[in-house]
Amino acid sequence: MSGRFYLLFAFLFSVGPLEASREILLCKSPSLEVWYTLCDERNALTLSLHPCTYKVGEFHRLSLTWITRMDLLRVSVQVDVWKQSVKVSEYKYVLCSGADDYYPFCGAIKGETIEFSSDTLLPRLHLVQDKYIFSFKVLAGEQEKMAFCGNVSLIQKE
Repeated sequence: MSGRFYLLFAFLFSVGPLEASREILLCKSPSLEVWYTLCDERNALTLSLHPCTYKVGEFHRLSLTWITRMDLLRVSVQVDVWKQSVKVSEYKYVLCSGADDYYPFCGAIKGETIEFSSDTLLPRLHLVQDKYIFSFKVLAGEQEKMAFCGNVSLIQKE
């Protein structure tokens, strides 16, 4: 039995590269720390968030700069929220439907630089002191191909 476990263990860790994604500090304050990683570091993506707090009902300035690798005619984002390996919430938002779109990046074509800032409400989750992982996928096109994805680690300190 232990030999089978060893083979399974060896197989799981030899299937893909062991190189970890680079974790990037998004913001840090006495009450909150936010880091993010991207699934594909070839995506030229920059994020910023101000203020560096998490309070339900509080607006935040979210800014994004990104060079898209596909057309953004139809875009949705899927967000799963994890706490201690348990999914506590999931969301799916349609950002661009192809008609009467609100966001200025809707309709951008492959290779275009997207610069976007918005005052936004963060998800209405009541977070207690702990670490949360927001796993996100941005999907584009009729077939919902992956435009980019990543994880945001949010450490609520108070």
